[in-house]
Amino acid sequence: MTTSAVKNTFGTAKPVAGKMVKGRLRVATFPDGRRSFVPIHVLRGNKPNGPIVLMMTGAHGDEINGPEAVRRVMTHIKPADLHGTLVVLPIINPWGFKARTREVSIDGRDLNRSFPGSAKGSFSQQVADTIFQLSKVADTIIDVHDAGVRNVLFPHPRVHAKPANDRTRELGLSFGSDLVMLRDAEPGMLAGVARKRMKKPVLTVEIGGAFRVWESFQRRSQHGLLNVLREAGILGGKLVLPKTQLLVHKTDGTVSTATGIQSNLVELGQAVKKDQLLFRVYNPSTGDVTQHRSDRCGVVISTNVLGHIAKGEPALTILPYESCKTAAPAHGEIICNVDSDRVSTFESKLSWVHPEHSKFCKIQVPTKRSI
Repeated sequence: MTTSAVKNTFGTAKPVAGKMVKGRLRVATFPDGRRSFVPIHVLRGNKPNGPIVLMMTGAHGDEINGPEAVRRVMTHIKPADLHGTLVVLPIINPWGFKARTREVSIDGRDLNRSFPGSAKGSFSQQVADTIFQLSKVADTIIDVHDAGVRNVLFPHPRVHAKPANDRTRELGLSFGSDLVMLRDAEPGMLAGVARKRMKKPVLTVEIGGAFRVWESFQRRSQHGLLNVLREAGILGGKLVLPKTQLLVHKTDGTVSTATGIQSNLVELGQAVKKDQLLFRVYNPSTGDVTQHRSDRCGVVISTNVLGHIAKGEPALTILPYESCKTAAPAHGEIICNVDSDRVSTFESKLSWVHPEHSKFCKIQVPTKRSI
């Protein structure tokens, strides 16, 4: 376990052992010269000389499930129980949130494509620079998102595809979702820049979407984020994990071949068969009805929920199986967890957990971390 030196202040918040302290963090200067701030909360344990974990959310103003998930985690935690310091940025793009836009409304930039930022750059680049500098004092960084306006995603973490021993993979599996996505970070993402420049692990978590708080997803995500804090060494207790998890390199998106009103005929998390009817699109101007069927077996992990869709727009995403019989992922592997002094396992009820999965297991034995 790495241990950071205890920092005395975070913005205007001066940590107090066993307490949560709220403050403000100056992040940028408005074009008219006024200073801009975001809220910052600091939870310090009675044993402060442990890891520093930075948890942030709200980078995209049209994503509301992240701020709600982080609020619930803070409500659940007793600061005195922490072994170290938890620094929380509950919303880092309040300007986009107010305007209901993905981008920072001040300059129209995507904050999570602006890292490492610049103290002398645009408004978004200044915000990114401030957060990047704050990230330097953290041992672990957690960045919580959702799918935005049009789509909804099953809760899952996203981790670096390479190398196989990247720390984010261990953190991602600890989240305890049935699905963990491997990905390559896009230019300007904090996850990629922090790893390259600071060797810091940034775990990205996706929860729901479509400007709606998904209650079942929130419960799962609270469970998952607390698991990650345990894996990061700041919170005690066992990890509670499903017996099998899918570590997936790729999913298959299905786009609409017509413009009109989309009617979904399958649900999020539903296992589907080849040739099964997924959704139909009705064009009221022409009277045409276009049906879309699955060309593979798999499970639905995201869907468009707006109802109106244009030709060529993503309609849903399927995690494809190698075969309909075994349901082994076509672009990934099956991780099996074992009960130990660090882990308690449970049987998942999700539809993509197939009885044949245990035949394809790669056993995951988490390393023991002292708290």
